[in-house]
Amino acid sequence: ALASVQEKALEIESYEREVAALKLEMTRLQEEGAENDKEGDKGSLAQMENEDNRLEESMNIIKIREEEICLLNEKVEALEILCDQNSNRIEQDSSTISGLQSEIQMKEEELMEKDSTIADLQKKKEVQ
Repeated sequence: ALASVQEKALEIESYEREVAALKLEMTRLQEEGAENDKEGDKGSLAQMENEDNRLEESMNIIKIREEEICLLNEKVEALEILCDQNSNRIEQDSSTISGLQSEIQMKEEELMEKDSTIADLQKKKEVQ
């Protein structure tokens, strides 16, 4: 689960870098458009439409990536909860194992005492 959390975190970082790059591209296109307007350079209609399309496409990709980042963050949170739950179970199991080991040790000591008592009784019987 930890590897999955790390994998999702890397995926989120990748998407965040992509969103940042797209936002920079959008800003550049907007500035370029504003510059063209200031200079009175209308440019070709096809070029302006192309820039508008690229801008809109970038905005759509940003929206999609931001949604994916949210979903991945939710998955990471869920995986972290699972990791915590597994850690708690491991601690509980370790505690149970320790308790059982102590119990086994006590039973082994009791058996050794009984074996010793049996051996003593057998010696007394042989002596009689």
